[in-house]
Amino acid sequence: MLSSSVATNINNNLNGSFPASEGFLRGFVALSVLKGLKFLPSCNCLTDKANALRRATLERRTAEDDIQDPWIEVSPRKTIPFPHEISLEEAQDATLRTGNTSPGADNITVKLLTAVWHIIGTHVRRLFEGCLAIGHHPKPFRAAEVVMIAKPGRRDLTNPRAWRPISLLSCLGKGLER
Repeated sequence: MLSSSVATNINNNLNGSFPASEGFLRGFVALSVLKGLKFLPSCNCLTDKANALRRATLERRTAEDDIQDPWIEVSPRKTIPFPHEISLEEAQDATLRTGNTSPGADNITVKLLTAVWHIIGTHVRRLFEGCLAIGHHPKPFRAAEVVMIAKPGRRDLTNPRAWRPISLLSCLGKGLER
């Protein structure tokens, strides 16, 4: 807990928005959990830490920072000619030979797919063929779960730059992309 003089000082810096006498600043720490962030709530749980890291790394940009779209529409659209039929072995190689990759939001791992491939293999092959035939990439395969991992060799994990986001995608979607 902050002393009343520190709380009053913080309150003055926040333009008096929150009366210190009401205890609003109780639980706030003067030192930030992540460098560069000030006046964060105490990070007592993983959710608070994750939200602080998200604010420091992912919410620092605005729409004005975006680069204008440089692509010019080209007519007519050209397609890449390739066969829409794939063999069961091709589907199996594309799906199961990915190594030990992390699953996406569906939590279906390569290990699970390998265990049940003899049952679902033909269905997965037909799904891939259908997607290729109509040129569709299913939305669940495009949905990514973003996870922050520490960069190798970084000792100061309180610095937001010590972390990098990775996107976890569906293992079936990875197979379709291959």
